[in-house]
Amino acid sequence: MNTVKYINHKPFLAYFTNLLESRNFTQPIRLLEAGCGPGHFAALLKDQLKDRIDIIAIDPSEEGIKACANHNADVNYLVTTILDMDKEKYANYFDVILFTKSLHHCDPLDATIDQTYKFLKKNGIVVAEEFDRDAIDEQTARWFFERLDLIQAGNHIKPPTLKNESLLKRWTALIDPATGSPMDRWNSFFDVRGFEGLFKHGLQGDRMSVHSAMTQSLAKRFSKNEDQESMVVKAVHNQSFLTCSIVFFGLEDTPIGTAILETFMKQEEVAIKDGTIKGTGVTYIVEKQED
Repeated sequence: MNTVKYINHKPFLAYFTNLLESRNFTQPIRLLEAGCGPGHFAALLKDQLKDRIDIIAIDPSEEGIKACANHNADVNYLVTTILDMDKEKYANYFDVILFTKSLHHCDPLDATIDQTYKFLKKNGIVVAEEFDRDAIDEQTARWFFERLDLIQAGNHIKPPTLKNESLLKRWTALIDPATGSPMDRWNSFFDVRGFEGLFKHGLQGDRMSVHSAMTQSLAKRFSKNEDQESMVVKAVHNQSFLTCSIVFFGLEDTPIGTAILETFMKQEEVAIKDGTIKGTGVTYIVEKQED
């Protein structure tokens, strides 16, 4: 498990396992990972906690779930969505439902959150590892592209496999220093409005499922009254996430790539701590307080 695809998950893995330890769940912990992709995080989590956790990991992509077999992990990987799972079988079943960079893709968002609530046990938690697109600023973007450009100059960035030509054009603009300022380059890929024509998933009304949409949807379902909404969702801001971006943008999966990633990871952690850059990651934690 020493490739960029695994190492990429280690900061959140450390955070998440500490969170589980603090909750004192009855073991084995029943966990659902919604939107597992090729399954790297579930495999890492199972390897670390072993018999202390039972994991069902789901994704709508058959190709992604087929790739999960490569992990040889004792994880139940399934091609499905949370909305298509057996509603009677899994009612009040899970201690934890985890969205790993996937909640913003879920459509319809409110229905997904509603089903998440129903699948949780009392005192169970939903945890969503996410990216706050609005957290980026000029200084953070400049810090990121200075490193990305050096990595690309060393020929360690390879075009990633993307879903369509429109996304590939966005990646090409982002990777090209001639596109403009750091924020111009960042927005060439991440401008939310531009995604509405590319994906049907992830839309909540007229907005992409950005930070505000996800917090509002979680608060609406998990709070019992309007006065409680502002306090029901714990959002942990200023977390590392740029490390995930360089993997997504095509960092080569080689020994050199892993060395680059580990160095980048340490630099990002230090830069966030000393205030040089903003952390663009955010984690939502919500507890089901009643049946």
